[in-house]
Amino acid sequence: MKDGLKLVTVYIPTHNRVVFLERALQSVVLQTYNNLEIIVVDDGSSDNTEQFMRQFITNHPIVRYL
Repeated sequence: MKDGLKLVTVYIPTHNRVVFLERALQSVVLQTYNNLEIIVVDDGSSDNTEQFMRQFITNHPIVRYL
């Protein structure tokens, strides 16, 4: 536990919705709760979801992309 806080996991499934994915991720990372992990599961998107996620992860190490 980080700072005595329980870990909260946010699970975000996505498929060809990179605009909405970006909004959802920004909403989570702007929360004041500190002990978070975000798991994004891509169901075979053919848009630029993978490229966006690779860049997003470099700035947000709490995010895992599957």
